[in-house]
Amino acid sequence: MDKEQTMSDDSLLDPAGAALDPAGAPLDPAGAEALLAAIVDSSTDAIISKDLSGRILTWNRAAERLFGYTAAEAIGQPIFIIIPPERADEPTQILTRIKAGERVAHFDTVRVAKDGTRIDISLTVSPIKDAAGRTIGASKIARDIRERRAAEATLREREARLAARAAELQTLMDEVPAVVFIADDPECHLIRANRAGHELLRVPPGDNTSKTAADPRERPANFRVYRDGAELAPEDLPVQRAARGEYIRNFEEEIRFDDGEVRQMLGNAAPLFDEAGQPRGAVAAFVDVTALKRVEQALRDDHRRKDEFLAVLGHELRNPLAPIANAVELLLVKRGQEPDVRWAADLIQRQLKHIGRLVDDLLDLSRVSRGTLELRRESVDARELASQAAETVTPLLKARGHTLELELPPEPMRVYVDPHRLVQVLLNLLNNAVKYTPEGGRIGLQVAQEDGRLVCRVRDNGIGIAPQDLTRVFELFTRAPGAAAQSPGLGIGLTLVRRVVELHGGRVDVVSEGPGHGSEFTVSLPILQADPLPVVVGGTSAERARVSRRILVVDDNEDGALSLAMLLNGLGHQAEVALTGVEACESARAQQPEVVFLDIDLPDLSGYEVARELRALLGRRVRLIALTGYGGEDAAQRAHDAGFDVYLMKPLLGERLHAIVEGSAPDWAAG
Repeated sequence: MDKEQTMSDDSLLDPAGAALDPAGAPLDPAGAEALLAAIVDSSTDAIISKDLSGRILTWNRAAERLFGYTAAEAIGQPIFIIIPPERADEPTQILTRIKAGERVAHFDTVRVAKDGTRIDISLTVSPIKDAAGRTIGASKIARDIRERRAAEATLREREARLAARAAELQTLMDEVPAVVFIADDPECHLIRANRAGHELLRVPPGDNTSKTAADPRERPANFRVYRDGAELAPEDLPVQRAARGEYIRNFEEEIRFDDGEVRQMLGNAAPLFDEAGQPRGAVAAFVDVTALKRVEQALRDDHRRKDEFLAVLGHELRNPLAPIANAVELLLVKRGQEPDVRWAADLIQRQLKHIGRLVDDLLDLSRVSRGTLELRRESVDARELASQAAETVTPLLKARGHTLELELPPEPMRVYVDPHRLVQVLLNLLNNAVKYTPEGGRIGLQVAQEDGRLVCRVRDNGIGIAPQDLTRVFELFTRAPGAAAQSPGLGIGLTLVRRVVELHGGRVDVVSEGPGHGSEFTVSLPILQADPLPVVVGGTSAERARVSRRILVVDDNEDGALSLAMLLNGLGHQAEVALTGVEACESARAQQPEVVFLDIDLPDLSGYEVARELRALLGRRVRLIALTGYGGEDAAQRAHDAGFDVYLMKPLLGERLHAIVEGSAPDWAAG
């Protein structure tokens, strides 16, 4: 209470008991009484005096306003006119203390107004004494505290709501499947955690989880935090950084415990700001991704094993294909003029090429998935690539009685692409069109420039694609219903098409009006604007004179080695065979070969070791050709580093054999 509320009548007097005027001069009794009356009448608190029987003696204006009784109505009445029934004992208890000379300090109580309104008041009661010091009555000061009570009730209600919200938030924090940290100061002296946080860090509930606690004894010492293999200093932890105003996103860290357990965590942290916009703390949420990381590692291991399997599969498939291809070529050399032999040989060669493409697609897809497929870009005329793809697919078109409509622009269209890969894309699309179009169909290949991009369209009037399958045709091992009945396959071609096109910065789309209405695939790639300098190429192998060469064939697959040697001999060369690396080195010393076909996977020495040995023995006089069933840019690079001139994939078909022997084929071929 303020001074006015707690004052007694004695406070109107100086220490000697006399009233003073504003100038400090003593007042006569009449003046003092008038001054006291003015003070009482102007007070904002109700001031009431009563005698020792409880009869009201004085009633100021504030009392009139508060209780509704005029002074004339109240004076002479018992004080009980404003006492509620349940507090009827209160006046008697107060008077007992007053008669004993005590002062009743302010306390909160309830009184009743004339209209029955209950009024919350704060009440102070002081004794009134005569000149002889005897208590003759009591003076009451009553203050209306209804507004204060209402404010207090509102405050309590707000506090209750806040407490409820805090309890809800704490429950939410404890139940959410994430680790939550909250720091309330920029230095992160105290970091609170939810239940999951305490369980993760093995810190008792309620304890400080901060590594930067002001008291070193409060800092958890049972774990350390690492990122990318390096331990993080306490001030570099994500919550501490966020508390300084930094936003942390997708932060990966390792928590390493003293017992050797490691937990992988992923989370975000954000600063909390005060009214001035300055960081005042931080909040962070982390999830335990340890199990996910283990799954990711298991998937990586599975992918690695799959890639190893595909590499071995490719090798094992190509090994038997090589002697078959060699035998067919030898058959053509010896009896190629006989129509039945020519027909059978052509059929076998087509099927060999088909199997070879399937194996290549499998290995290429594996390399794309691992991100190891390298594009060897160069400036080429897109028309030439389209013509090459069309020429390659011509035998299949003729076999099924299809008509190919090739639409090429009249002027060169230079693009910066990997020509081998773009032809591979077009061939996959054309092969699909051929396979899924009934005999006698129409296939179209259009090359155009649209909006500064190269656009290649492959369309057909084949079986078409249902609307629900349009988004699935590019998925791995996915084939539209009914496609298997039309033509067998693995369902990887379109997946490879999309990924190779995307590696070039392009996109591939498909449209179809539904089953029976054909389909159209569109490849869109960036076009090379500047016309580069022309590329000068040498003459074809047909223009070069055929020369008999001394050739050594090294392969532990005896059928493959003998069939290739017989084919080379049939072409007029002098070919010998070695089945091991040691045997190859011995034969090379004796024969001094000009060309060596060398398998990479030998039983005693690797092909790379043999290549280095032969290069040291024969120098640059010998042309070393790696012939292997394994694929991949890493194997090709190893072959290059070992000194090979050419790197080829099995099987080696006859139309390239002479060019490779003579060196008129590209110095580095992929098969």
